[in-house]
Amino acid sequence: MFKIVLALTAITLSIPAISATVSHNGYTLDTDTNIVTGGGLQWLQWDETAGLSINQALAANPGMRLATDVEMAALFNAFDFGGIFDTDENTHQVFYTAYDGSSEGPHEDFIELFGNSENTTPGQIEPSVLTTAYYGEDLDEDGLYNIGQVIGDSFYAPNGLEIEALALLWGDDALPDDTSYPHKGSALVSSVPIPAAAWLFGSALLTLAGLKRRKAAV
Repeated sequence: MFKIVLALTAITLSIPAISATVSHNGYTLDTDTNIVTGGGLQWLQWDETAGLSINQALAANPGMRLATDVEMAALFNAFDFGGIFDTDENTHQVFYTAYDGSSEGPHEDFIELFGNSENTTPGQIEPSVLTTAYYGEDLDEDGLYNIGQVIGDSFYAPNGLEIEALALLWGDDALPDDTSYPHKGSALVSSVPIPAAAWLFGSALLTLAGLKRRKAAV
């Protein structure tokens, strides 16, 4: 019995995960499931819920919830966007990089993980490569939620400054939970599940302990 348990555990632990992945800054995207894993959470790619309100996104993805202000700040702080984001739901936070001709960096890495919801707004040099999502807890109960956004392509700011990349967490005067826009998704998260191999390994250890107790009792 003991040999069988060990054999099953070894086989399960040795089975390779066949899936295409993309990894940046401690976060890994499974391109088969559109799930980004990191920071102790699983994040659904933001463009998967683009065009849905928060309520619609939650209804379409049971078992997931909206990311909190703390979780979004931790996510953004895992990337070098030029500043430290705080966790206050009423703070407007924007950090940008002036244009230097580069097309690669943490903003592009972030967008590769969370999805590109290309958009065009007046004043931009060209359509933006960006990803945008609603998030927050509405702790002050004003019925409004936040917006997080990362832009990875150059555009002109209102003051005429040409910006290479930008990251922002926008305070909770943003929008109610039934609002939707074509290029905005929702930052949905869930806990990282314990792998089946770990469950089997734990069961094997319990079985072994039980066998030892029975043997000692004989």
